[in-house]
Amino acid sequence: MSITGYVMIYGFTSALATISSHESGKGNSREIGIQLHQCIFFSLILAAFAGSLNFWVKDMLILTGQPEDVAELVPGYVWPMAISLFPFSLIASAVNYLDAQQIFDPASYSTLLSFVFRFLVCL
Repeated sequence: MSITGYVMIYGFTSALATISSHESGKGNSREIGIQLHQCIFFSLILAAFAGSLNFWVKDMLILTGQPEDVAELVPGYVWPMAISLFPFSLIASAVNYLDAQQIFDPASYSTLLSFVFRFLVCL
């Protein structure tokens, strides 16, 4: 379920780059900020939805025919990924915002933010 969340968030935040680039070309910096806030808000909702699906991951796996002993192990592995959906939604929004502002090399910022958030989550 976490991978589904990552895909939903990535797809939604990627749309921000297209919309914000258009507004940036028109010189509407205020509108870009509003779009960034809306993107962050909605991507956090998507993260909460995808993360909440992990409550039923064991039952869903058993329903699809997975062995029960394997289904018992899965929640221990998917919860760290589910928790990392929240920082990912912020990072993905920021990267697309920086890209739309033509601030080059947003991948470096993304890597740095991921590095910092990973330590905060894993400690």
